[in-house]
Amino acid sequence: MSPLTAPPVSTPLNGGVEGASAVRLTSAGTPRRRRHLEQTREDILEATAEVVDEFGYQGSRIEEICTRARVSRGAFYHHFPSKEAAIVALIEGNLDRLMRECRRIGRRAGDDPVRLIALEFAAVMRWVASDVPISRAYFVEMLGVSEADELRERIERQFAAQVWGPVEPLFASGELTSTDPEIAFRALAGMMKETAAAWTLGQVEDLDRAIAVIVRLALLGLGVSGDRVDALAAEASAFRPTWSPARASSANGADRAADHTAPSRSARSRAHA
Repeated sequence: MSPLTAPPVSTPLNGGVEGASAVRLTSAGTPRRRRHLEQTREDILEATAEVVDEFGYQGSRIEEICTRARVSRGAFYHHFPSKEAAIVALIEGNLDRLMRECRRIGRRAGDDPVRLIALEFAAVMRWVASDVPISRAYFVEMLGVSEADELRERIERQFAAQVWGPVEPLFASGELTSTDPEIAFRALAGMMKETAAAWTLGQVEDLDRAIAVIVRLALLGLGVSGDRVDALAAEASAFRPTWSPARASSANGADRAADHTAPSRSARSRAHA
């Protein structure tokens, strides 16, 4: 074979078996690195939840989050550019539970969009109560924070399409009546947000009653008949979601449900560079 002739394709590089081992090690290293990064991110989010639970949004510090997650500031900034970004990512993860529950409610409500409104309002309020510190950050403390405002806009657009879209034909058919359906929806959304904020601040004591009252007001405003309103308000008040809350909620938004001052189990087991 001429010195300029390329070796056959079947010829192993770097000494046969040794070369094959090198390829396996290289390809295996990437998934390991990816899993390491994913676990680090989870640890940071878990620590963020603990710190927000204990200190609230305003009192949360990146240094404390890093200490509890057992990561360096460099590792934190590799995943999140700011404390706000980490908290928003945490809120987004919690909102995923709510959106899954809303899809389940959609299947349960079938072709009854009025029932869908009542049950999805109940789901939102149960989500708020399932993690009061995170909900308080979302509805109260992070108002005006650009990262959180962008998230709120996305969620509200998604919620409007999911809930309001199926109801619009009922106005066209005359089954529901409203002088301005768009304003009616905004009023409903406003009642939801105001009630949620009041709950997280401990200004609402009975969540079941609050859900029933707001559902009743909303449906009456949409022109739903009184008997049906009463039945749906009672169903919404009794509604319980299928998720298992990450942290149990107290009976009142002003109370702390559990002590989360200790580092997480996964964070204690590792130290990340």
